[in-house]
Amino acid sequence: MSIHNNSRETVWRGSSSPQQDNAGRINSLDFHRREDLLVTAGDDDSVHLYNIQSGTMDKTVFSRKYGVSHIRFTHHPQSVVYASNKVQCVGLHAPVPGVQLCALR
Repeated sequence: MSIHNNSRETVWRGSSSPQQDNAGRINSLDFHRREDLLVTAGDDDSVHLYNIQSGTMDKTVFSRKYGVSHIRFTHHPQSVVYASNKVQCVGLHAPVPGVQLCALR
């Protein structure tokens, strides 16, 4: 598995492809600061967690009720924060309207 970046695109080589795993468009993604992890959010309301060392998808969770966009890792490698793209909602763990916390355990 390898990831390299040229001036226009990031090329992913591995056993799983983020573009193939999402039924809809990927609307946001984030790399963890310290771990070899990538998380993607899709218009199909899915959150996919990838191990970029092995090039494999580790987890998939769905946020069907609220949708998912603007996904970011928190300080913990198994937790992300994301915004709703369907309705205005208030997350139980976050004081910002429209923000949800999702544990990928």
